[in-house]
Amino acid sequence: VIPSSRIDERNCMPLQFTSAATGNIIDLWYGANATTFDLSQTNLSRTTEFPMRRTQEVTDCYQKQGAVRRASDMVMFFDGLIYHLQENPSRVSARHNRKTTTNLAFFDGHCISFHSADLPGGIAGTPTNCMTYAYLKNQPNTGPMWVLEQQN
Repeated sequence: VIPSSRIDERNCMPLQFTSAATGNIIDLWYGANATTFDLSQTNLSRTTEFPMRRTQEVTDCYQKQGAVRRASDMVMFFDGLIYHLQENPSRVSARHNRKTTTNLAFFDGHCISFHSADLPGGIAGTPTNCMTYAYLKNQPNTGPMWVLEQQN
C-alpha cells in the first residue's frame, strides 16, 4: 500500500503484518522515524542520519540514546505507514480533523497533534524529496525534527 498523498484514504487503513512467531495478524497505523540499514553495507555513515533504523538483523537496531540530544523536538513515531519516509513522504498521514492534522510522538514521550500543512512537504502533492536526509538536514531546527543533523 503506497499512498499518493498525505490525505490519500490508504493512509487511514492499517498496514497488516503476520507475526512470524505466533501467526497473529498485527494492524499498524503508525510509522517510525527510521530508515532501513543493511548491516552488510560498508558505508556505516548511514547509521547516523535518522534517529532509528530498521535492520534485518537482531542486533544494532537503534541509535545510542545520547544521539538524540533534543528528545522533545525529535519525532519518534507518527500517524502513517511503517518507515522509510525518505523514499515516500506521503506515508505521513493527515488523518485527523478532516485530514488536516497528524499526531506525532517524540523521544521524550510526549505527543502532539500537528497541523499537517506545516510538516515538510505540506499535505497534498507531497514533493518526493521533502523527507530525504539531504533536504531535512538543512531545515531550521525549529518545530518537529526528523533527522539528527537538525539538532546542531
